[in-house]
Amino acid sequence: AGGGVRVGALEDRRGVSAGAQALGGQRDRIGDGRAGDLGRGRGRGLGPDRPLAVLSGNSVDHGLIALGAQLAGVPVVPLAEQYALIGEAHPRLVHALELVRPGMAYVADAGRFADALALPDLAGIEVVASRVGGAERAVTDFAALLRGDPGAVLPGIGHWRDPLDPRL
Repeated sequence: AGGGVRVGALEDRRGVSAGAQALGGQRDRIGDGRAGDLGRGRGRGLGPDRPLAVLSGNSVDHGLIALGAQLAGVPVVPLAEQYALIGEAHPRLVHALELVRPGMAYVADAGRFADALALPDLAGIEVVASRVGGAERAVTDFAALLRGDPGAVLPGIGHWRDPLDPRL
């Protein structure tokens, strides 16, 4: 078997991660090419000067999107999740975003991070989430991004929804 990242036995608090689900039930490895698919960031406004900002804590999907970005040569900037979750800390998040100028932001749960995602400083920045519901803005479904689905994000208050995904 080739190289890759083992994900089959890894789960988040709500079950198997969106990334692991997108790979299919029988697969337990992400080959280097598959992880690299996550990093097609240069076509999504990412690059050496436009990093991926991670607003969530550690998770399997956080690791997968970070690996994909790194394989594509896109810097990853993990920010303290408290900056996004605590309203009084939003000025710190805004300051970090001004310094970093990300091309994309990742959160595990768009609903949980909805207040931060509504900040004007994240307007115009693609947001990717493992759980897309609950945000008042467009959110790209991480599982769809992993699969390379072209309709992964819809404008406005909407998101790509996989009709076979039991979480939606």
